[in-house]
Amino acid sequence: MARIVLTHVEPRGSRIEAGLREAGHEALLLSFSRLVAIRSAAEELARLDLSSFHRIVVASPSTARFAARARPGPWPDARLAAVGPGTGEALVEAGLAARPEDVETPAGDRHDADALLELASLAEGEGRRVLVLAGDAGRRDWAATLARRGFDVVRLELYRRESIEPGEDAWEALAQWSRQGPGPVFVVTTVDAAERLLAGLAARGLDDWGRARVAVCPHERIAAQLAAAGWRDARAPGAGRRLLDAAIESGLAAPGDREP
Repeated sequence: MARIVLTHVEPRGSRIEAGLREAGHEALLLSFSRLVAIRSAAEELARLDLSSFHRIVVASPSTARFAARARPGPWPDARLAAVGPGTGEALVEAGLAARPEDVETPAGDRHDADALLELASLAEGEGRRVLVLAGDAGRRDWAATLARRGFDVVRLELYRRESIEPGEDAWEALAQWSRQGPGPVFVVTTVDAAERLLAGLAARGLDDWGRARVAVCPHERIAAQLAAAGWRDARAPGAGRRLLDAAIESGLAAPGDREP
């Protein structure tokens, strides 16, 4: 049994927390944001002729889920691309793609917008249309790069991110973990979650304890941010299923330091 602290956005965070508990693990959610659908964008997506696009670029797993709500799959005529394999998995889980192999993603371990721009299919636009599905936050410069390469870029922001605070009961549960039992693995999913997690730990006198734990992140930039703040072991094993698998594996390998 592993102990895992999640920082995923809501409502996905609660689903992952419940799934880990059903599998026999101890899971605790500290969510700092929730995602809310943007109705006008969903309605526009439902009207579009997806076959008219050279590529449909999906920016994140959350985007895949909101896209499926707006326009349930499968999307047999869609030529899908994604920033990383985690988003490809989400497209399959959402029913928009049949297999992960049907989603074009960057090769290797780099899973970000810069790696996406290196795909051969996105090198020269010649007036072809690209649909970018995303949220209201995150980088926008890469879409501008596609436009400069000659693509006709249509961007739909399917959801907005709202800031929330974890309940004090969740922080108290974490404090109890710090006093007894094996140290948990922290799954830190965004830059904002990293910043607010660090602040929350410091405010409760848990920062030294927290920074001594293992943290797993979907991207190197988040791991680097934690390391710069003094986190001793911040790793970036990848996104999607690989992230949770790495958290479980690290949690199972944690020293058995339960108090007698």
